[in-house]
Amino acid sequence: MDLFFAVASKRNDHDTATLRSFHMDKQAAIMAMNKTIDSNMLFVVLAHVQLAKNGNVRFWSAVK
Repeated sequence: MDLFFAVASKRNDHDTATLRSFHMDKQAAIMAMNKTIDSNMLFVVLAHVQLAKNGNVRFWSAVK
């Protein structure tokens, strides 16, 4: 697994976070978050991301 800055969203405080995108640096993640039209709460978090052989995200989890 590699470390990336992830843009994640939540509908409310009790919802689980959903990965929207991941980026190599924090500034790129913040720019992507600011450009989205998603109505859910968005935040940038450092995350472990595991990619499948085809390049899709297999697993991700926020770094505590």
